[in-house]
Amino acid sequence: VDGIEYTITSLTNPTTVEVSDYVGTSNAVVIPNTVTNNNIIYTVTTIGDAAFRDNNLISVTIPDSVTTIGDFAFANNELTSVISESLDPATLFSTIFDDRSVIDLSIPIGTTEVYQMAGWTGFNTVLFFDETFIVDGIEYTITSLTNPTTVEVSDYTGISTTVSIPTTVTYGSISFTITSIGTAAFRDNELTSVTIPDSVTTISDFAFWGNKLTSIIISDSVETIGFSTFRNNELTSITIPDSVTSIGDYAFFGNELTSVISESLDPATLLSNVFDDRSVIDLSIPASTIEAYQTAGWTGFNFVTEDNVLSGTENTPLENLIFTSTTNTIVILTTGAIRLENISLYNMSGQQILISKQAEVSINHLASGTYVAKLTTNLGTVAKKFAK
Repeated sequence: VDGIEYTITSLTNPTTVEVSDYVGTSNAVVIPNTVTNNNIIYTVTTIGDAAFRDNNLISVTIPDSVTTIGDFAFANNELTSVISESLDPATLFSTIFDDRSVIDLSIPIGTTEVYQMAGWTGFNTVLFFDETFIVDGIEYTITSLTNPTTVEVSDYTGISTTVSIPTTVTYGSISFTITSIGTAAFRDNELTSVTIPDSVTTISDFAFWGNKLTSIIISDSVETIGFSTFRNNELTSITIPDSVTSIGDYAFFGNELTSVISESLDPATLLSNVFDDRSVIDLSIPASTIEAYQTAGWTGFNFVTEDNVLSGTENTPLENLIFTSTTNTIVILTTGAIRLENISLYNMSGQQILISKQAEVSINHLASGTYVAKLTTNLGTVAKKFAK
């Protein structure tokens, strides 16, 4: 099963098996507690003599069910990581691994003594699940039993108000990848800016509650934004990447948002209390997604930019407005009963950078980039996204 050969060895207990060989191709093996064959569930209790010998393995996970490991079971491999899940480990003979001094061993927290008594000594580094350490003012916790080289940001003890969370952090000669930001990890720290790396997939509840954040960068790897994650800050704009599939209650509540950019083609369901007053927020979404956003509850915003077309609560017919732009000028021509009252220009952070009552506006001074022109007419408000 999955490249691991099992043998029924007990006449008195035929639902226990021994790992007898490995015919798989992966160099990272996770041995399961149980395995199913012909609708019978077998418990894996033994790793046989030379079972994984000569397989170029780099890492192996040994389950809690294993009580015996045979001679040369992992000999002649290239192991650098061994994860043992047992609270009462099998006796480890000297022939089971080759050079232990190059292997990092991960074991449950609080089991150091029983592992030493069982002969699990001489390893390069011993890691403990739920162990914490601090680097540059950020506390990290090893939370994964199956992947002990990933960590969660669990607290912040630094004094800087500008934080850039790294993708990896080194501790005890081991490089850990930061994959999540834990509950209340940065709560009430007076932060003004934070950058979240592309290794993070989860931002947990209350993670940044009660700071002074005016800007955040969320990478497009983040899938989950938890309950009250960015609540009670000073954000005026936010970009939600396409990767986000879940946004918790009050996630952005208590801010001063006027601009929200959502990049998702299949948006997360938006609960009624994620934002404060949506009627003062301008929402920008990808082209041809307005129906999907409305179905997912993204309604009630001031005006909605759907790629190049903006619609508001009073939609001015676009066929009666002609919008043109060059590198130096934007020009608006109106026909029929429409009368242009003013033009407001915004950058993609939601900041207003220009307002004019003229139908022809010089943009020669603007840097190259993407902008939104909000056009206020006597019949309502529309807008146009354009590139300079």
